[in-house]
Amino acid sequence: MLTEMRCGICRETVWTSHPWPENWTARGTTTGWLCFSCIERVKAAGPWQIRRAAAVSARHDALIIRFPQLETVKVTRALVQLRGRVAGRLVEIRLRTRVRQDTDERYIFHVEYDPSAPELTAAELGLPGNLAAVLSWESPKTTRTEVRWLRVAFAHLGKLDVITVLDRLVAIASVPAEYEAE
Repeated sequence: MLTEMRCGICRETVWTSHPWPENWTARGTTTGWLCFSCIERVKAAGPWQIRRAAAVSARHDALIIRFPQLETVKVTRALVQLRGRVAGRLVEIRLRTRVRQDTDERYIFHVEYDPSAPELTAAELGLPGNLAAVLSWESPKTTRTEVRWLRVAFAHLGKLDVITVLDRLVAIASVPAEYEAE
């Protein structure tokens, strides 16, 4: 019997006769699966510590170039945090090099959200299909610290995807609450 698997990076469909080959660490983990071309690309890029640090740096640079009003407020080995105002909304972004146990949240966006605005579902975010597929399992949700936040987290985002996501979330949060119901 053939089992259909999707690559965790390129989303290519891979057919296999059993879910985990004998050397399962070469093809994926218990939470994901990679096609052979993505495995080779990942191996060529070096150890995960170098790859992830470079990825976070590239995404940080892309955000700073597109949104110069964002400031880097925290840099550690595990996290880079940006904060600022975009289109009049307070924004906080966390780019993680390492994730916490039992979570897939690597890219976390907080956008100031009106207190009277309704809770949103993943479909209501209106994200393109490739971005909706990498949403964290518990996103979106609202939280509250100094303001009410629309919190959306992703397992993986490309360099340009972080810009697309932030533009989309700011646009959603900027819609007045009285017009959202119509």
